[in-house]
Amino acid sequence: MKNRISRLLFLYSCLIGAGYAQDSLNISLISTYDWPVDSARVFEIELKDYCLYAFGSDMEEGFRIINISDPLNPTLIGSADCFSPVFESTIINQTLFVMTSYALVIFDVSDPEDPQLLSETFFEGGMSYPNLFVDGDYVYIGNYDELKVVDISDLESPEIVVFSMFIGIARIQDLIIHNDILFLSMSYPAPADGIILYDISNPESPDSLDYVLRDVPGYDNMIANENILYTSSLDFIRLYNISNPYNPIALGSYPRHYLITGQMILRDNFLYFGDGTVTVLDVSNAESLEVVGYNNNYGSSSDYEYRNGLLYSAEYERIGIYDCSGFNSSPEPVTKLLPASFSMKPAYPNPFNPSTVIPFSITYPGDVRFSVYNIVGQQISSSREFYKTGEHRFILDADVLGTDPVSGTYYLKMEFESETRTQRLNLIR
Repeated sequence: MKNRISRLLFLYSCLIGAGYAQDSLNISLISTYDWPVDSARVFEIELKDYCLYAFGSDMEEGFRIINISDPLNPTLIGSADCFSPVFESTIINQTLFVMTSYALVIFDVSDPEDPQLLSETFFEGGMSYPNLFVDGDYVYIGNYDELKVVDISDLESPEIVVFSMFIGIARIQDLIIHNDILFLSMSYPAPADGIILYDISNPESPDSLDYVLRDVPGYDNMIANENILYTSSLDFIRLYNISNPYNPIALGSYPRHYLITGQMILRDNFLYFGDGTVTVLDVSNAESLEVVGYNNNYGSSSDYEYRNGLLYSAEYERIGIYDCSGFNSSPEPVTKLLPASFSMKPAYPNPFNPSTVIPFSITYPGDVRFSVYNIVGQQISSSREFYKTGEHRFILDADVLGTDPVSGTYYLKMEFESETRTQRLNLIR
């Protein structure tokens, strides 16, 4: 989440630089989208198909839409209005949820280039640095020291079912859900630091269970995956075993170089976060965390998105696009989503000559389009083929790249219904 502390410290992080001896390791910057307004910064991004939805300080009441089908040439294609200052957002399947200072705003993004407003749910008295988590038919909203719950089973007519549940004297830093338990990270004043657990088996009547990890600073960002809780605070990344959530067991930790907060994301066994750099931790051994990649960007990043070896980073006055293909990370996020209708796995071999295989799967029968682009974004070939439900392989031969294709980078775009997957391929002659 992007909370008040991370926003205040962001400029500081941009000035102090990173604590590594060299500029980069295993991560390379391939392009940027420079924010079009001077002295404004990007603080939040969301990725849907081939579009980024970018929220910046110069347009507090909306977002820009950036086409990244060619990652080397990101292009502004539009904008949309959220009607009041934006604090946080998330995309679940075909729906964009935006939390503003007055309302929960919901968009249909099935056409990524043309978001359609579905509804606005207003909260009397406004919101104070709200954050949100979407789980099934409900949105859970932390509003400083209170919890609100919204029924979104009808996206065009959401209903507030918990108007205001007072949590305590502390402020809610972040909230996540794992196995029907709501984790609320609390912070400030210090005696109230820790995580409060709520039973949400009945979402309309959350039941307080316990208060854990009260001896550590409040966490501004949390991720739960396979009974591991990943937490981020000003000074440390910490991991806990939450097989028994009432008794979290400390695992590995990583000391930050600087007092910087911001978003972190988990893909497979890699944790991406800002630490004066774009930094990647190998967390395959939860008790021994290892830095395996970094790149000294503008100083830090307030938000990330990841797909097919490319990391998109919200960095002060730009969005940085980084090649992280050395890390074998899945294109699918670990947050709770509805099942995707289309998935694509990494090509093998890659680099290739004369051909490479790209495994993919679809959850129902239909036509799949394959398009190949060169490094400057020119389409080289395109074909469409019908496939049955299940797993398949697409074989790309160098012959389709031209009569005498040159060595270098190409991009394969696969389209099924309204979904798109893009993968970077390298030809060696």
